Amino acid sequence: MAPPMPRRTGFPCAAPIATLGSGRGPRARPMRPPADDHDAARERAPCARRHDDHDAAAGNPRAVQRPAAHPPAAARSQQSFRRTVPWEGHCGGPVRVRPHRASGRGQRPRPVRPLSCPATTMSAQPSASHPMAAVDAAWYRLDEPHNTTDIVALIELDQPVDPDRLRGLLASRFERFPALTSRVRDPHGVGLPLWEPVEDFDVDDHLHHHRLDEGTEEELRALVGTVLTEPLDGDRPLWALHIVDNVDGGGALIAKVHHCIGDGFALVGLLLTLAEDAPPPGPTVAGRTEEAVGWRGRWSEELADAVRNPERIAGWLRTGGRIAETLGRLVALPFDSPSTLRRPLTGVRRAAWSREIPLDRFKVLARATGGTVNDVLLAALSGALRQWLGGTGDPVDHLALRAIIPVNLRPVEEMGQALGNRFGLVFLDLPVREEDPLARLRQVHDAMDALKDGDEAIASVVALTALGVVPETVEQLAGEVFTRKGSLVVTNVPGPRRRLRFAGKTIRNLMFWVPHASRVGLGVSLMSYAGAVRIGVRADTGITRHPEHLARAFEDALEQMEAELL
Repeated sequence: MAPPMPRRTGFPCAAPIATLGSGRGPRARPMRPPADDHDAARERAPCARRHDDHDAAAGNPRAVQRPAAHPPAAARSQQSFRRTVPWEGHCGGPVRVRPHRASGRGQRPRPVRPLSCPATTMSAQPSASHPMAAVDAAWYRLDEPHNTTDIVALIELDQPVDPDRLRGLLASRFERFPALTSRVRDPHGVGLPLWEPVEDFDVDDHLHHHRLDEGTEEELRALVGTVLTEPLDGDRPLWALHIVDNVDGGGALIAKVHHCIGDGFALVGLLLTLAEDAPPPGPTVAGRTEEAVGWRGRWSEELADAVRNPERIAGWLRTGGRIAETLGRLVALPFDSPSTLRRPLTGVRRAAWSREIPLDRFKVLARATGGTVNDVLLAALSGALRQWLGGTGDPVDHLALRAIIPVNLRPVEEMGQALGNRFGLVFLDLPVREEDPLARLRQVHDAMDALKDGDEAIASVVALTALGVVPETVEQLAGEVFTRKGSLVVTNVPGPRRRLRFAGKTIRNLMFWVPHASRVGLGVSLMSYAGAVRIGVRADTGITRHPEHLARAFEDALEQMEAELL
C-alpha cells in the first residue's frame, strides 16, 4: 500500500505544515510549550505514564513496531497518574510504572501504546474504498494545525470497566459502522477524501488504559484535557477509547471521535446502540430530539438530498435565491467584538463540567416565562458569560458576542441507524450586555424564534457541502463564515431519559465536549441524562486556563434567574 500523502491545512492562511501539525497522521505534531515557559508547560494536563520504554526493553514486538509518528504525551504536572494493565498476558502480567515527576519543562513525546490482547481482530474481507460524503469531508478538511475538529465524550460508570467485555462489545457492533473501521485517504484537491477499510482491523489498536492516583475530579479533568489535546493517529480509523480506573469508586470511558465520522447527535445514537436495554430515541431534554434545537421540518429532505448529491449545491446557489441571499448575509456579518474569546490559540486544551442540575429547574423557568427549555439554557449561558468575561476585564456592557449553534436536522427515527453529519449552523447574538435576567431570556427567545423561521441552517449546510467538494476559494469563504463570525460554539445534545448500562456497568454520568474549529477556542456543550443536565466547557488555554470558572458561573446564573423570575 502506498504511503499516505501529506495532508493540507483547512485554509490558505494556515501556518506551514512543516512547523505546525494538525494532529492527524503524517502531518506534524501540535506546537509544544516552550521549554523556558513554565506556565505554558504546566498547561499540558497530567496523564498516565506510558509503557513504551518498558515494552521495548522486554522485546515486545508491538512496542517496537509502533509507528514513531504517534501523538506526544502531555507534559506531567505535580499530580501524575499511574498506568496499569491489570490482566495477564501483557509483558508477563500486570505492569506498574513509577509516576514521572514534573520538571516544569515540556517532556519529550512518547507514543500512546494501545492495549494488547488477542481475539479482537475483524478478519472479514473489507469492502472497497468509497468517497466520504461532502459534508463529512468539510469537517475533515476544517482541521487546523492547532485546532482539530473532534468530539470527546466522558462516560462515568458505577464500577470499573471490564476490558475483555468492552473489547467484545465493540468488536461485535462496529461492523455496522464502516467509518469506525476505515482510515481516511485524502486525494488533496482532486476529489473527496476516501474511506479505506482497514484489513484485519483490531479494536485493541484504539484502546488505552489509565489509572487515577487519587480518583478525584481534578485528576479526571486533567486527563480529559490531555485526550482533548493529543491528536488522533491518521494512519488508523479516527477514533480512540480510553479506559480509566479509580474514578470515584468506579470507572470511566473517554471516547474521542473525529467530526468527519459523525456529529454529536449521531454519536449519542451510537451510544444507544452499544448500551444494554437502551430505549428507542424519544423525548429528552426539551421534548423530542428535533424540538431540542427547534429545527428539522421543511429542511430535512433537502439536507438529505444535498448530502447524497453534492452537485445540487451549484443549482441551489444559482436558482435558490433565498438561500444564496442568506449565505451572502452570513458572509457579511460583522466580526465579534475583541474579547478574551478572540485571543490567539495555543493548541493545548482543558475541560470542565458542572454539577448535575435537575432538568425540572429549567422546565419550571420555561413555563413561568413562556419560553422553552432551550431558551432558558441559552439565557443562563449568556448570564454566565457576562459574569465570567466581566471578571477578566472585558467591557461586557458593550460586548457583541455571537454563538455558533449546531442545529440537528436528523429525524428521530434515524437516531442510531447511521453515523455522519446531518446538521446546520446558526449564529445567535448572546445578550451578554443585558444585566436583567428576564430581559436576557426574552431576547434569547425572540432571536431563536427568528432563526427558526429563517434559512441559516440550510444555508450553512450549502456552504459546508461546498467546502467538501470545491476549490480553496470556497474553503476560505466558508472559513470566514463559520469561524470568524462567532466567538464560541454552543450545542445542546439530548441524552437518554433513564439510566443505561454499558458493558455490564451502570452509567452514572454522561458528558461530551464540542469541537471548535479554526480561530474559535471555546466550546460549550449542554447534555441531559436521566433527568439532569450538565454543562461542559472545552477551552484552549489561550482563552482560559480555568474553564471550571465558566461552568460555575453557569450555575450561578441559573440561581440568579430563579431568584429574579420565580
